[in-house]
Amino acid sequence: MPTAFKQPRTRPLDVREFAPSVHYAEFQRIPPAGGSLRRLYDSELMYVYSGSIRVHFEDEASPPRVVRGGICSYCLRPSRTGSS
Repeated sequence: MPTAFKQPRTRPLDVREFAPSVHYAEFQRIPPAGGSLRRLYDSELMYVYSGSIRVHFEDEASPPRVVRGGICSYCLRPSRTGSS
């Protein structure tokens, strides 16, 4: 049985893992009182200029991860069809 996937998973990033392509999200400005939902795919590179965001994977048992302003965070989500 596979072990539980824990966030954050830190390791060197091989750019080939983004194959076959890298999708870039456009710059987003969200009002402080706002709330915006975005679907994360297999992986996402996030940079928060100011404020903070909360990242939560619905199929994960781990608590939501908070990314604060000025921090670059790489979130790796296990494939639904593969092992973690």
